[in-house]
Amino acid sequence: MDEQPYELELDDDAAEAKPIVIDPEVANLVPLLKATEEGRSVLKQLGQQVTEDFEEAWSGAEEWREKRKDNWKMYSGMLPPKQWPFKHCSNHHVPIALMGINRLASRLYAEFFLGEDNIHTYQPTSPNEDAHELARIRTLHANWQLREGIPDFTRQMHRACTLLMGDGDFTGRSFYDKNRRMNRHVVLSSDDVAMPFVTVATMPDLSDVPYKVHVMRMRKRELLDMRGDWEDVDAVCERAGVAYDDADRPLRSAIAELEGIEQPDATKRNGEYEVLHYDGWFAFPGDERARPITAVVCKNTRTVMRLFVRDEEDWRDRQRFERQRREKADYLEAMSQYQGALVAFGQALQEWERTEALARELAARLQQPDVDERERAVLMDALSRDALPRPQEPQPPVRPAWMTDDASDPSPVRRVPIELWFRAVCIENPTGALGLSPGQVYADFNRAANNALNQFGDQATIANVGGFITADNGAFEPGQLDLVPGGITRLTGVTSLSENTVVPWRAPPANPQLVELVDRLYSYGEAAFGATAALSGEPGKSGETYRGFATRIEQALKQLSVAGRKFADGFTQIIRNNDKLNYLFIEDDEVIGVTDYLTREVVQVRVGKKVYEPTFAIAIRADMRFLSQQQRIQEAMEMINLPQHVPPLQQSLHWWWTSAANYLRAVGRPDMIAALGPRPEPPSTPLGVAPSMPAQPEPGQSATSQPMQPPREEGVPGPRPEIPPESLS
Repeated sequence: MDEQPYELELDDDAAEAKPIVIDPEVANLVPLLKATEEGRSVLKQLGQQVTEDFEEAWSGAEEWREKRKDNWKMYSGMLPPKQWPFKHCSNHHVPIALMGINRLASRLYAEFFLGEDNIHTYQPTSPNEDAHELARIRTLHANWQLREGIPDFTRQMHRACTLLMGDGDFTGRSFYDKNRRMNRHVVLSSDDVAMPFVTVATMPDLSDVPYKVHVMRMRKRELLDMRGDWEDVDAVCERAGVAYDDADRPLRSAIAELEGIEQPDATKRNGEYEVLHYDGWFAFPGDERARPITAVVCKNTRTVMRLFVRDEEDWRDRQRFERQRREKADYLEAMSQYQGALVAFGQALQEWERTEALARELAARLQQPDVDERERAVLMDALSRDALPRPQEPQPPVRPAWMTDDASDPSPVRRVPIELWFRAVCIENPTGALGLSPGQVYADFNRAANNALNQFGDQATIANVGGFITADNGAFEPGQLDLVPGGITRLTGVTSLSENTVVPWRAPPANPQLVELVDRLYSYGEAAFGATAALSGEPGKSGETYRGFATRIEQALKQLSVAGRKFADGFTQIIRNNDKLNYLFIEDDEVIGVTDYLTREVVQVRVGKKVYEPTFAIAIRADMRFLSQQQRIQEAMEMINLPQHVPPLQQSLHWWWTSAANYLRAVGRPDMIAALGPRPEPPSTPLGVAPSMPAQPEPGQSATSQPMQPPREEGVPGPRPEIPPESLS
């Protein structure tokens, strides 16, 4: 490090010894830690950990950054200048990488973001009655937010598509921008992110990477705007910013050279401040294990400006906790009722025992010989009455399986790290965290084609210009050779000229096989990933049918479908991050006017944290088959014509409405869907066919095939069943 770490200056009151209490709900722990000697030691240790982790990851990826810089130079056509003797010759470039990457990235971006429909929708995963309405509101608000509420979102996604096809992966971070009061999803280049060496990393939120560092290069004004949220901002700004270092930013330096922009020197007013946003793990004093933390550290001074515990309650485990708490409350209430039932049972049992004892006394008295007829009749009447049944003893409620005793409480809600990063790869590597891409292959084909074409051009230049050979006693004076019509050039040192004095020399013509090699490399590049010229609107071959041409495009798009699915995985993670940010930062009850992309009307929706609770599945609108519009129109028309072959569908209004809406989407007129009216409910029976009627009974038979009984007159009792004679004895 060139500069010494910045030491925090504290007053005497702040230096008093206080115990460190780590509250996971505090937005910035730095002011609390600065108040104690142990806390200041923790900040110093953390600043050193962040900068050391960053330097290790940054230096380990130096070759990776250089490779990406070279590939993007080839993509942009920025070639190194030629040297002598071909210094002023044509510098040929075959745009294989540009055409291949741009075709694939443009097709990918167009499928996801150029449609007139919703980008994605939400599907409820719970049987709640209001789940469908919440899913509708969430779909309206989230799509409006991505298209209009976040102005740079579509540009960030175009960068993501280009990086996916060019570099093989894209990485970014989601966060809430308090100054702009909006969610942000920033796609980072190789100059802006640092991650350690890992064996395998496949999670789309990078949760399986030990730490991630976003190198934020901020101007002084931007840094001062963070006062109030970050600590010691003024102290950091007292130091001059750093210059734009080509070694630290090879990709930005190469693009600046391509653009013709000179990078300025650092000044106190215009310099940059390199701030490290660190998402990793740190063990505080007294912790048995490390906690997930986010730290914002000035790179040059190692000053920790912000620190907070990066975790939250797991919403799935929160549901478990709430369920167990309800189970305990129900169990305790059932136990209270059981205790009351036991008291009532004891009283009823005593009453029953008294009744039974009295019945035994009456029966014993009846057996006495001195009982007269009148008393006997009374005793017989008392004994003939229905005896009270023995009361049933109440059963105790079953204790929930997770409770060991009646005093057991549910285990606390498990806390999980908050991951707001996103990553997608084009072609999976066997190990590691990065991906492979067609852009890397295109760059190598591009270098070979450029080399072959430049060899052809250089040879043609030599053949066209030619040269002269003369004796060693003759020479042209420097600057006197003038091969122009009517010009006279003198050869010194020679008294007389002959046909052998100066002999013209001409090189052989350029080898046309070099041009054939360029064409071959171009075709290899097209076939490497299916980025044929047909994707750019090339007409079909001579005599080729439409079906044959469409089949050729379909085969070419098969590989793009896989890459599109990979992009969808990363894009789905971005949507999850956006939902998480909305859940954390949205107002509890907010009314917003949003655009309904089905009707093209502005509607007002009421959103809040309840709308963004994580209980919905995400469905991406994009078609991973990457069909053309004509193919989609043809498929939609086939669905409309299907009732001609399946007659029961002709009576289904739900089928007609859905197929007509899909047709309007295919032709690019989703605004006409509103003219169809409300969506009809789907039929409750298969194909809408009414259920078959039960078989009618024959005359004289009931529906259960039993003989029909003659009707009874009202007030006349039916026949009494016969009683066997032996039962009367």
